[in-house]
Amino acid sequence: MKFFTKVLGLLVLAVFALTLQAQTPPPGYCSSYANYTSDEDIYYVYVNGLSNSSTCATTGGPGSVLNRYSNYYGQVYIPSLSGGNTYLGQVNWGNCGSYAYSGGFRTYCDFNHNYSLYDAGELLYTSPYTSAPIGGSSVGYAFTFYVPTGYSSSTTLFRALAYETTPSNITPCWISGWGETEDYAVNYVSACGSAPTFVTTLPTTSTANRYCDNTGKKLLTITAPGGYTGVWSSSSSGVVTTSGGNYYLNPGAVSLDPTTGFGQATITLVATSGPCVYTVNYTFYVKCCGSDIAQVLGAGNDGKADYYTITFNCKNTSYTYLLTGGGPVTFTKVNKVLMVNHNCNNYSVRITACGCPKNFNGGTSCKDDGSIATASLTCYPNPVNEHTTVSFTTAMGGNIETGIYNVNGQQVMQLFKGSLAAGETVNLPLEANLSAGIYFVRMVSDNGENMVQKVMVK
Repeated sequence: MKFFTKVLGLLVLAVFALTLQAQTPPPGYCSSYANYTSDEDIYYVYVNGLSNSSTCATTGGPGSVLNRYSNYYGQVYIPSLSGGNTYLGQVNWGNCGSYAYSGGFRTYCDFNHNYSLYDAGELLYTSPYTSAPIGGSSVGYAFTFYVPTGYSSSTTLFRALAYETTPSNITPCWISGWGETEDYAVNYVSACGSAPTFVTTLPTTSTANRYCDNTGKKLLTITAPGGYTGVWSSSSSGVVTTSGGNYYLNPGAVSLDPTTGFGQATITLVATSGPCVYTVNYTFYVKCCGSDIAQVLGAGNDGKADYYTITFNCKNTSYTYLLTGGGPVTFTKVNKVLMVNHNCNNYSVRITACGCPKNFNGGTSCKDDGSIATASLTCYPNPVNEHTTVSFTTAMGGNIETGIYNVNGQQVMQLFKGSLAAGETVNLPLEANLSAGIYFVRMVSDNGENMVQKVMVK
C-alpha cells in the first residue's frame, strides 16, 4: 500500500510540478526540502524561548511551500545564544499522511555565520529512529546543546529537518522524498564581546559607487586593535585569491548582469585574535568598465540597419556577438564595429568585449524606404578594399547625385552628379582614403526626395 501511495505521489508531482512554488531559504544558505507534500511534518520547535507550533495546514514566511519547507527566519521570536553556554531545544514531529512511517530529525546551527552548517559543533542533535504518529499527534524529543565560543556576534541560521529516513543520514542540505525542513533565526552572542572596528584595503563600494571590473587585483589587508590576523574569502569563485601568503581581490572575476553591466559578490573577512574569531561580510559592487558600446538605431534612409561601435579599455581588442532573440537578421563584423541588417525585424543581440557582456534590442526604427523605382545601387567588394567599385543605374533616368556619407549624415565624398540616361549603368572605382568605420553610399533622384543607399563598411 505504501508503494502505491508513493508512486501516486510521484505522478501527482510530475503533473503539477510547474505550479509548485520554489523553496527559497534565507540568502546565502543551501536549499533543503521534501519532494512530496504528504507524510512527515514538523509540528513544534523550541530553542531557548523560541516556541513555534505548526500543523499540516500551516506554513512559514516568504519562500515556504506547505508541508515541504517552512521559512520562519525573522518571522517569529529570535532567541539569543551566548558562546560558552548550554541550552535546551525540542522538536516534535508527526505525519500528515494516512500511515505512520518511521524516520527522525536533526538540528543544526551556523554559529560562525559562514553560511555553512557543516562545521564542527554545528550539528546539535540527532533523534532516534521512530514511527511518526498520524491524525495530528506528534512525538517530541528534548535535547541540550552547547554553544561554542570564539565567533563574532551575528544573527544566524537554526535549521530543523525531519525526514522519513535513518536520522543519521540527514545532512544540512537534505532534499528527499517525505518530510519537512524549517529555518529559524537566532542571535549568536560572542563570548569575546563586540567585534572591533576593522580597517581594510577592501574598496568601499555601493550601488551608486561601483568598482571597475578591469582595475586589476588589489592586495587585501586589515588593521585592528590587538594584532588581528585576517583570512579572506568569497562566495563567488576566483574573486579572492592567494599568492605568497597574501590575499588579493580580483574584480574581474565578479559575474556581471548582461543587461546592466553590473555585478556584486560577498567578501568575507574572518579576523582572529587568540581564541576570539570575528566574521564580517562585505558586499562588493562592480561595473563593466572594460568596454563601451554605442548603439545607433535606424542607420540609412530606410532604417533597416543598426550598428554598434565598440571602445576597448583592455588589451584584447576582440569581441563576440550572439543573436539572443527575434530576427532574422544578418551581421557584418569588422574591427570595433558590428553592423546588423535587420530588414525591419526586431531582434536582441549580446555583445561581449573585454569580458563584459551587454544586451541590446534593435530593429525598432525602421522606416518606409522611399527608394527610387526600379533603381539599383551596389558597392562591391564590401568591406571596402582597393578593388571596390560603386555601380548604380535607374530605369527612369534623370538627374542623379551619388556620394559617400558618414553615420552623422555628412558627405565625405561626391562620386557622381549629373544626368543619367534611362537604363544607363555607371561604374566608379572607389579611391577615397576612408578611415575605418561605417559609411553610406547614397543616390538621390532629381526631385531630392527618393533615394537608395547601401551601407559600406571598411
